[in-house]
Amino acid sequence: MIKKHLTFISMQHSNKEKLGREIIALMLKLAKKDQYYDEKEFVYILQVSNYMGISSEEMRDIQLNLNKYNFTPPKTESERMTVLYYLLFCMKSDGKVTDEEVRLVQKIGFRLGFREQLTEDLIQSVKMHADKKLPPEQLLDNLRKYLN
Repeated sequence: MIKKHLTFISMQHSNKEKLGREIIALMLKLAKKDQYYDEKEFVYILQVSNYMGISSEEMRDIQLNLNKYNFTPPKTESERMTVLYYLLFCMKSDGKVTDEEVRLVQKIGFRLGFREQLTEDLIQSVKMHADKKLPPEQLLDNLRKYLN
């Protein structure tokens, strides 16, 4: 399931681990935005953490210490896009997209250095497909509009 969405970018070992933990922390914060951890969201986050090599114990530690994780945007565009994609798919994993989730993804998109309209277009695509499968081409079509 995770591989269909996005392949985790190869990075130096320590950077990959740090970014992986930060992505998990961001997704947990996103899932918590509506004051309720939906089972589907939590399963998605567990799958991502497993895919990134983060143990369930470490994920639990991240969950219990969310304030300890201050997000630092990665340097490369592909890593920044990876973060945004994981957040977009996490946002839709429970079948509903709340205003609180949208605001957090917009804020993170801005911190990642993406144009506001690009982030908004991606969010709209996710919202349109919140309760059904998101065609992979949908997000790519949005990205192509902003490529040089």
